[in-house]
Amino acid sequence: MRGFYMLMNRKILRLNIIVFLYSLVANLAHPVTPTFIKMLGLHDYMFGLAFGMMSLANFLFSPFWGKMAERFGPARILTVTLLGYGAMQFFFGMSSKEWQICLARLCGGFFIGAVSVSEIVFILKNSEQSGKDLAVMTMINSVVSQFGFLIGGFIGTIGVRLTFIVQAVSLASIGGLVLLLLRDSETSTVNVTASDFNPFADFAESRDILSRYMILFLAIVSLSSLGATCYEQCFNYYLTDRFSFPSSYNGVIKAMIGFVSLLTNYFIAMKLIRRTNTDRTIVWVYAVLTLMLLGVILIGSLYPFLIVNILFFGVNSVVATILHDMIVKHEPEQAAKVAGLYNSVRMLGSVIGSFAAGFIYELSPKAAFVLSAAAMSACMIISYLHRKESDSRER
Repeated sequence: MRGFYMLMNRKILRLNIIVFLYSLVANLAHPVTPTFIKMLGLHDYMFGLAFGMMSLANFLFSPFWGKMAERFGPARILTVTLLGYGAMQFFFGMSSKEWQICLARLCGGFFIGAVSVSEIVFILKNSEQSGKDLAVMTMINSVVSQFGFLIGGFIGTIGVRLTFIVQAVSLASIGGLVLLLLRDSETSTVNVTASDFNPFADFAESRDILSRYMILFLAIVSLSSLGATCYEQCFNYYLTDRFSFPSSYNGVIKAMIGFVSLLTNYFIAMKLIRRTNTDRTIVWVYAVLTLMLLGVILIGSLYPFLIVNILFFGVNSVVATILHDMIVKHEPEQAAKVAGLYNSVRMLGSVIGSFAAGFIYELSPKAAFVLSAAAMSACMIISYLHRKESDSRER
């Protein structure tokens, strides 16, 4: 790890400070959301529906934010969206009806769609070793986000709504910190037109980079997100609903996942990126995840269930690091466009996974785990086809 930071330029180091703080704060509300839904007496499907509404807006507007980051600079866009997302989280925490929660999550998804895109574009514009810097950023996000669960869970024991207030204020503060730490290398005077707000026009404009190689890659990203989101949303609610875990317990479990994610990223993901062809390696990663999910489905007792789940999350965190490394191989001259597409299809999977988790849970609590296993199996197969396409391109 030390070697990465010694090679990292100051702009990227400052960005990673922002990523660290954002990853911590953005996840404060997740462990209390199941308790919040139970407290309001809402339907079980709301845990998936609420997250799905956020993911839907994220999916629709990621290409738009990629364009805005390219025109006006990712640091400026990041500042605006952190302030907006903070306001929407406050609205979410003060809601009491289902339609209010859905509206808050939908508007929050509009703003949060810019965060990942802006971070990726900033690295691609300011780094000479973008693959490694993206891997480090992804590792920070994967690990630190779990400790956000821990802090949020304990704040939730004091007051559920207090967690949302702390999160909103913190997000706005990080937005102000971006102004102090980050500077865009380029400025733009391009005007924004009405067509910029049409998400489907952005997808149409990306047709020039949709080769077979890219289509397979985006399919992997979307299905992987579907499986991971469906699994995580169900897992969080499952602990509260079936085992009556308070939010603090959810936070402690997520902190344990954070430690495992740190180890798997540092000792596995970084070595895979440096020493292997990630187009080939990722096939085996998805094979391991599929086997783990089959174990989760078959295990009935609590402690073995928790152990396999923690290991699953740790290995799954490797996927995001590898996929970000693979981004730099796809049309590097179209950096912002690829970043927007990547985040958009990732959110498409998240939309489907969230909605599915909520409504399938009503049929059977473990049905979402079955769907996740099917999605990861599909990723393994498509990754194999993607690898063959990669080999064909090299020849």
